[in-house]
Amino acid sequence: FPEGSGIATNFPVIILDSINNIYVTAIAGSMRSDYAAVKYDNNGNQIFVATYSYLPNSYDYAYDMTLDKKGDIYLTGQSNFAYATVKFSPILTSIQANNIQPNEFKLEQNYPNPFNPVTNLEFGISKLGFVLLRIYDLKGKEVNTLVNENLNPGKYKYTFDGSYLPSGIYFYTLKVNEFSETKKMLLVK
Repeated sequence: FPEGSGIATNFPVIILDSINNIYVTAIAGSMRSDYAAVKYDNNGNQIFVATYSYLPNSYDYAYDMTLDKKGDIYLTGQSNFAYATVKFSPILTSIQANNIQPNEFKLEQNYPNPFNPVTNLEFGISKLGFVLLRIYDLKGKEVNTLVNENLNPGKYKYTFDGSYLPSGIYFYTLKVNEFSETKKMLLVK
């Protein structure tokens, strides 16, 4: 966690849900410690932080965490000399509001372009599908596969590191079901 964010870890528990969102236990608060659970999406963007404090000046430490099928989070830990399990039920409307669903399949131009050696590749898919995002050299040889899985509708961003490749023109292709689109990018070292 960034320094000064008020969030620290103490032997964190890390859990992935069925769509690769990441949940991490943490300690939150600057003057005291509170139970905390932090959720990130599968691109590493923070979705929310849920905290719990037993008493105003207590020191609360989360030792374990689990998720149920509805997405509720259960944290178990210690508050001073008492043990407690708390349940957090995220409000789904606020999470869904952050996930813009595209009306069509779309592959964006990478940025920065030209790049050295890292660039971002973004795309949107309008319905569930098997997604392939691959990088090819000028001769058509595949040099990297960034995505090779089923994805839900939404916008996605992946980072490509071309530090192991020579300077030159490369192509990236997005394939989802019957949709396919290719764009060009330039690696300059």
